[in-house]
Amino acid sequence: MNKNLFFILSLVCTISFSQNTLKKCNTKSNMLVFERENNINVNQIELVTIPIHIIIVHKSSETIGEGRNVSWEQIYSQLDVLNEDFRKLNPSTNETPEEFADVAADCMIEFCLASVDPEGNPTDGVTRYIYDSNQVSENYWEDVIAPETFWDPNYYLNIWVMRLNNNAGDGFAYMPSDGVPPFLDGVVVKDIYFGRDGSAQWPFDEGHLTTHEVGHWFGVDHTWDAWDDYSCNIDDGIEDTPEQYEEYYDCPSYPQYSCNSSDMFMNFMDYVDDACLTLFTEGQKELMHEIILNYRTELLNNPFGCENNVNIDAVKQQNLKSIIKKIDLLGRESLKKGLNIEIYEDGSVIKKYIIK
Repeated sequence: MNKNLFFILSLVCTISFSQNTLKKCNTKSNMLVFERENNINVNQIELVTIPIHIIIVHKSSETIGEGRNVSWEQIYSQLDVLNEDFRKLNPSTNETPEEFADVAADCMIEFCLASVDPEGNPTDGVTRYIYDSNQVSENYWEDVIAPETFWDPNYYLNIWVMRLNNNAGDGFAYMPSDGVPPFLDGVVVKDIYFGRDGSAQWPFDEGHLTTHEVGHWFGVDHTWDAWDDYSCNIDDGIEDTPEQYEEYYDCPSYPQYSCNSSDMFMNFMDYVDDACLTLFTEGQKELMHEIILNYRTELLNNPFGCENNVNIDAVKQQNLKSIIKKIDLLGRESLKKGLNIEIYEDGSVIKKYIIK
């Protein structure tokens, strides 16, 4: 595949919910799906595990679990949702209409919190970054937060969780492109729509908004029209997602029709509420693995991969324990950036480096 022919910088957004409007994406796809060569056979696809680095942007006054500083429970709930959605283990999969059930796919992609950082040190995969502002603009994220916090996107999926302002919407992602700086290659999600239940707010309270954005990170377009020109002439380039005139919102009744066919509005790459999303398709799965093979190759032989998830319960337990004190190397109580030592109620100790 000749990447120079079509790699165009593209920011792909999800919907934004407010009291009055639903905001859709305002930029275009980089059209990777329409420049496909070196196709691989779906039957040859093997399971790929993606290490995730989550960056939580919060105010200094917010302790873990307060406000924007989302809890460990919320982080793990989002990880669970990603693994369910990309492995066809989501509870809603049984609600996929019969006409689409045969193409509903186990995408053979799993996710885990990174266990090794770019310097080779053990990590819990989460960076908590202090920014004392009510909202974060896209420009500030691009100019300051992303460059200071990203990990090499060749080996990690960076997910920033923060209180985006209205202009930035509720989430966005960059598709693979030669024009994307490494520090922008990742996914951004509004904190109030991150994870399942808990602090997540309706109508995106089941974690599927992050699933949608990660789908874009793997090169998958919206189901209706990669150009957003509202016609039946160009769709998403995937054969098993029916041609669709436009996006859907809320929770439409089934069936809905456009372009002389029944619309797959319950696909994770449409805009309906979380409660009505049920599937990726075999065609979308094939594209994801083609993108990995051709543009995110390092993920297949990742030296910074995750520990086996057999220890995930122990890791969760460690992270959910109560901290009784944070000190610096001299034993002084500390909430500042740099090396901090956390002392837990059971006597265990963890060293963490606070970026900001």
